Amino acid sequence: MILIDREMKVVAKTTNKSSYSSHCQASINSNGCITLRNYNPDGKDSDEIIILSQKETLAIVKLFKEIKRLENYQDLPF
Repeated sequence: MILIDREMKVVAKTTNKSSYSSHCQASINSNGCITLRNYNPDGKDSDEIIILSQKETLAIVKLFKEIKRLENYQDLPF
C-alpha cells in the first residue's frame, strides 16, 4: 500500500490524519489499482490518497467475487 498525503511525500505507514469525520472516495486508477481518497471538505489541506498495490487490489477483487458467489451474500452488512 502506498500512502500519499497532500504534501506529496510518501509515507510508509498509516498517519494520524485519517479520521472518521473525513469523507472517502474509492476508484480504480489508470494502472488498475484501487485508490482511496480521504478528505475533509472543510479542511482543504487534509487530503490523503491511499493507493493499493496490484496484489492488494487483486486480493480485494477476489474477495468480492467470492462474496458474490455466496448464496446469502445479501445478508452481509455492506
